[in-house]
Amino acid sequence: MNYPFINHKIFDSALHLVSPCDQHGKPIFSINGDTLPLVKYANDSYMGRQGQSGY
Repeated sequence: MNYPFINHKIFDSALHLVSPCDQHGKPIFSINGDTLPLVKYANDSYMGRQGQSGY
């Protein structure tokens, strides 16, 4: 679905980064850390299509 297309805004949504915790309850990954895991979405999902649009 390339711009422009007919649409109706229904709601806004926010994405929240989450991380699994270690045995002490501390996050395994931090946005201030050296590395972060790759966030990958299914190609047929909304976010998957958004990620492909720029490539």
